[in-house]
Amino acid sequence: MATKTLIYKVARFNKEVYGKNLQDLLTTALNQRKNATSRKQEIGSSTNHFRLINGHTLNGEIRCGEFFDYTQGNGQPYAKIDNTASKLDVLTLPPPDSNSEFLHSILYFGVWKNSVILSQSLSLRVPQFEAYLNWLIIEECKLLGNGLAGDGDYLFLADYAPDKLQTEIFDTKDIEFHAPLFFENDQQKSNKANPAMAALRAIIPEELLPFTTKKK
Repeated sequence: MATKTLIYKVARFNKEVYGKNLQDLLTTALNQRKNATSRKQEIGSSTNHFRLINGHTLNGEIRCGEFFDYTQGNGQPYAKIDNTASKLDVLTLPPPDSNSEFLHSILYFGVWKNSVILSQSLSLRVPQFEAYLNWLIIEECKLLGNGLAGDGDYLFLADYAPDKLQTEIFDTKDIEFHAPLFFENDQQKSNKANPAMAALRAIIPEELLPFTTKKK
């Protein structure tokens, strides 16, 4: 059974941001860096490993996008299947051309004000996205503080539960949607179901959604 886990976080700031929220700051940064490759962050000491926010759009009121990483020139390993061999040969498939790269992983996100919904991948998770936001918003675009992440202003993605639910929810950090999952669009439930469906469809490509909808 297919499973999708959505992580909910709230953006917090260590200093006053004068009425701004993460969505405001991220939108401004993306407008400053309109080309995808201008949002490319080098990772570690390697000059070939990069992360960046790729496509992004405003879906309703939610800023949605995809965040991925790759190593420049990295090939895709594959095994040559031979049912008679005691050991399968492992080979590397190079990128199809000099302008293409194989992606390690893709994370999908939605940001509304200071609320953040993430669909994590194996190697791109909350800490990596948080670090990238600090780099893009503070170091690159200098939208907060002195432009030095960790040495002045910074943001972090924190766990949160509404006050009225905090006494009922203790260790919940994510929500798992198990297929098949149905939202019933009757008149009584439409106000709750439709925004939920819209938010999920906004941050995750249609082909990756593990559920469908039905009408009574």
